[in-house]
Amino acid sequence: MQLLKYTKIALLIVILAEEIRNAIRKNKVTIATESFISERCWQ
Repeated sequence: MQLLKYTKIALLIVILAEEIRNAIRKNKVTIATESFISERCWQ
Protein backbone atom coordinates (compact mmCIF):
# COMPACT_ATOMS: atom_id res chain seq x y z
CA MET A 1 0.00 0.00 0.00
CA GLN A 2 2.89 2.35 0.78
CA LEU A 3 4.23 1.96 -2.75
CA LEU A 4 0.85 2.89 -4.24
CA LYS A 5 0.76 6.04 -2.13
CA TYR A 6 4.21 7.10 -3.34
CA THR A 7 3.28 6.33 -6.94
CA LYS A 8 0.25 8.63 -6.69
CA ILE A 9 2.38 11.40 -5.17
CA ALA A 10 5.00 11.00 -7.90
CA LEU A 11 2.31 11.19 -10.59
CA LEU A 12 0.89 14.36 -9.04
CA ILE A 13 4.34 15.95 -8.98
CA VAL A 14 4.92 15.07 -12.64
CA ILE A 15 1.53 16.50 -13.66
CA LEU A 16 2.15 19.67 -11.65
CA ALA A 17 5.60 20.09 -13.20
CA GLU A 18 4.10 19.80 -16.69
CA GLU A 19 1.42 22.38 -15.85
CA ILE A 20 4.02 24.79 -14.49
CA ARG A 21 6.27 24.34 -17.53
CA ASN A 22 3.36 24.96 -19.89
CA ALA A 23 2.33 28.06 -17.94
CA ILE A 24 5.88 29.42 -18.07
CA ARG A 25 6.11 28.74 -21.80
CA LYS A 26 2.77 30.50 -22.39
CA ASN A 27 3.90 33.43 -20.24
CA LYS A 28 7.14 33.76 -22.21
CA VAL A 29 5.20 33.70 -25.48
CA THR A 30 2.72 36.26 -24.12
CA ILE A 31 5.51 38.54 -22.90
CA ALA A 32 7.32 38.28 -26.24
CA THR A 33 4.10 39.04 -28.14
CA GLU A 34 3.29 42.00 -25.90
CA SER A 35 6.76 43.51 -26.26
CA PHE A 36 6.60 43.00 -30.03
CA ILE A 37 3.19 44.70 -30.23
CA SER A 38 4.26 47.59 -27.97
CA GLU A 39 7.42 48.09 -30.06
CA ARG A 40 5.28 48.27 -33.19
CA CYS A 41 2.84 50.69 -31.58
CA TRP A 42 5.49 53.07 -30.29
CA GLN A 43 7.41 53.35 -33.56
